[in-house]
Amino acid sequence: MKNNQKKYEIIGCTYKINTKYNVPNWNYNPKATKDNGIQIPYYDLNNDGEIDIKDLILVIEDYISPVKKMNTFQLQRFNEPAKMKVNLKDIVKIINVINKND
Repeated sequence: MKNNQKKYEIIGCTYKINTKYNVPNWNYNPKATKDNGIQIPYYDLNNDGEIDIKDLILVIEDYISPVKKMNTFQLQRFNEPAKMKVNLKDIVKIINVINKND
């Protein structure tokens, strides 16, 4: 780095894997140099900081309903990488995450 260049701090989530749920963090930033203390795990669809029965209900409703219940933002936070639709394997995955953390 040259003497006249400034080094910038990039604040963001530095944890690729969520420390509570052991699933990827949706907000992981590999370029972050300082952690912001916020971890948003995949499968937290209602954005309450928890992966629980409320998230599972959203997934099941979306799966069985002819009218999709989950919006684009929720679908993006459901899968890594986002595949924009729910299948039976996805339901089993979220059940397993909930069971491991009860």
